[in-house]
Amino acid sequence: MEDQVLVPLLITQASQQFLSIIEQTALELSDSSDDETQIISILNTLTQSTYPREREVPRCENYYERTVPRYLPSEFQSHFRMTPDAFNALSGYVIPRLRLFPHQGRPLANPEKKLLAVVWLLATPDSYRSVGEKFDLGKGSISDVFMRVIKILTDLAAIVIKWPSQENCAIIMDKFAAFGGMTHVIGAIDGTYVPIKAPKENSHVYVTRKHNYAMTLQAIAEPSLKFTDAFCAYPGSTKNPRNISDRILNI
Repeated sequence: MEDQVLVPLLITQASQQFLSIIEQTALELSDSSDDETQIISILNTLTQSTYPREREVPRCENYYERTVPRYLPSEFQSHFRMTPDAFNALSGYVIPRLRLFPHQGRPLANPEKKLLAVVWLLATPDSYRSVGEKFDLGKGSISDVFMRVIKILTDLAAIVIKWPSQENCAIIMDKFAAFGGMTHVIGAIDGTYVPIKAPKENSHVYVTRKHNYAMTLQAIAEPSLKFTDAFCAYPGSTKNPRNISDRILNI
């Protein structure tokens, strides 16, 4: 009952205040000269009083500009899962290609900052929202550049991740022998799951032994941790022996 009385009362008070502003403005306009500047100033005051500006969403400021440059290499690597030198090399690959994408007639702003935000997304379970707050970027901007960076990395994968030549295989075998006393080894192989959302069709074949939806990823690396092969094609229910045998036949 109190709400039924209070709401109309508040509406009435707001209406009276609005009418009061209009009457005061009309009096000032009638008493003033034809000075166009003064009239515009009064109208701007009326507009701002009646329709306040939309509140800006608060975000962290200067994390990329001030905090990141102060990280030690080990601290940078703990946050972004790569060394500063690796990020600089990645920037050299990605940013020139990132600039080739259309950006509504405007140059791409802060490409290094946006690339680092994408690296953070890939290295952590954070969401677009939380990363946007950290890097002072909008969710839409991060989503857009994320898809573009992934497209670039996919195109570059065949250049960066490649099976070693016969000469390099001999070098890698020597490295494994010196590293762990293992002879005639050219790569360490392992696999993992890449979580995905449940597909609309045949979703049951993507269910892993851990009862999650995923794709299987199999990778081979040398002692320096450089990947020489990566294979992600089978759904989560596929057993590891099939991944290994099928992939070896195609190398």
